[in-house]
Amino acid sequence: MSAVVAGCGQGTGPVTTGTVTSTGVLTSSGSGVATAPRASKAPRQWTMPNLVGGTLQQAQDRIQKLTGNPVFITRSHDASGKKRNQIADSNWKVCTQNIPAGTMFEHDTVIDFGTVKLEESC
Repeated sequence: MSAVVAGCGQGTGPVTTGTVTSTGVLTSSGSGVATAPRASKAPRQWTMPNLVGGTLQQAQDRIQKLTGNPVFITRSHDASGKKRNQIADSNWKVCTQNIPAGTMFEHDTVIDFGTVKLEESC
């Protein structure tokens, strides 16, 4: 995939045209434009950390930081069987995780944490 780009000034500099390739490289058909590669893509796989024992909020934050995706969505459920919703994530601790620590996961992996209230036992 490529796109054609054109720069235009108001008579103060050269007009430049070129093509941006699928790798993000601008190839110039004008003068004076440097070719610059796009930054490397973020990894598409990560190693699942052991998040059991921390709060649900800490687990979510860790996954988002690890993946570099501030909106990476994880799921959680009430491990006590009471079917309570985890509204304030910092009030719940992680008892289980469906992706074992050390296992590779991808951007579309569904991560689910089994949780209980902080004062409860797993």
